[in-house]
Amino acid sequence: MGLDELPVDIILLIAKWLHKEKDISAFARTTRSLHDCLNLYLCQYNVRHNGGSALLWASRFGYTLLANLLFHVGADIAAFEHKAERHHEFDIFENSAFSIATHRKRDINEILEPVENPLLLAAKGNHISILRLMLSQSSKCAATGAQLRTVLHWAIRSHNDEITQMMISSGAPLDPAGEHKEALSALGVAVESRCGDYVPRLLKHGAQPGGHECPNPLDNAILTNQMCVAEELLKAGIWLTSDTGLIHIALSNDTDFLQMLLDYGLFLNPYGFTALLTAILYDNYESVKFMLDKGLKIDVSHEILSNLDTYWSSAIGLAIRFRNLDILKLLIGRGFSPEQKDLDFAKQNGYTEELAILSVFDSVELSDKTPLDQIMLWAPQDTGGKIVPLSLPFIMSRSFELGSNETLDA
Repeated sequence: MGLDELPVDIILLIAKWLHKEKDISAFARTTRSLHDCLNLYLCQYNVRHNGGSALLWASRFGYTLLANLLFHVGADIAAFEHKAERHHEFDIFENSAFSIATHRKRDINEILEPVENPLLLAAKGNHISILRLMLSQSSKCAATGAQLRTVLHWAIRSHNDEITQMMISSGAPLDPAGEHKEALSALGVAVESRCGDYVPRLLKHGAQPGGHECPNPLDNAILTNQMCVAEELLKAGIWLTSDTGLIHIALSNDTDFLQMLLDYGLFLNPYGFTALLTAILYDNYESVKFMLDKGLKIDVSHEILSNLDTYWSSAIGLAIRFRNLDILKLLIGRGFSPEQKDLDFAKQNGYTEELAILSVFDSVELSDKTPLDQIMLWAPQDTGGKIVPLSLPFIMSRSFELGSNETLDA
């Protein structure tokens, strides 16, 4: 009598005496009938003794029938949740106020290598049928929100429209995982990945930035010059969470972008002052003129931090220090005035052209400017406008461009 002729009870009894999964598997592969007889038992053994690890294999290679059998005997997708999915430790980037090259780019598949998420494995292999099967599981076997979020973020970053829509429709969380600033929302991932087409879809499903997300999606859309995406976010009521975007606009002389923010309620007094300093610093005359034409008139001082020095400066003081004569004339013509230390600085350094322009203040008693941070204490009440948290202090990045005879601490 051959093995495949034995009664099922006898075959199962033999299998139960085998203590290793690989031995049971080898026994099941002896004949086709043995395989059919022992397949369910093998799945039960895998779930009971190996945590349902066969589900990872089935997901990776798209074996939908095997996955369905594993779910039937109690396999649990949630058992594979990785701690990084709960806290999004792989959402890591750096932010610089003066550079649009803000992200430390890493391959997303490399970042996700430690994560054994059955849905993610199926998504990576584009095994749609098994992915649908897993998304349809009851709460007893279903994936966690963190696992769903991982796949949604992967799909957005991979520009995979079908899987992105599947994950949104399946209720994948659109908020960040955790409250640390590196944790991105679905909107944040879409903007970072330059998937602007996904933004309206996500907004329609109620997506919002994380409360601590930095830069937030609007700031990041500005930093990456995605004007249409920024407008979609503005229409949805999403606002700036820092002046980083304004600084970038001033740096790049993009008056169209600035006009769009003004149209959506930006108050330049006082929230445009760091942008004004940036435009002065980089001698962007058009940006300075545009902001002044649009009503920027706040004449205060701000703490400037460079790698050479830390000091307080007014708008005119910065124009003197960086010898931007046309901007200096423009500021004076619009009613800005220097501090006494600005005149002293020009005299100490022999800036004759600047002193000639500043001669209109020779008989004027000059006072110190009010610090910007003090103005900010009552700015929301005075303007009634939308708040834009400002950089305190203002971080300067131009000092490396100065010649040996143009030092900040001269």
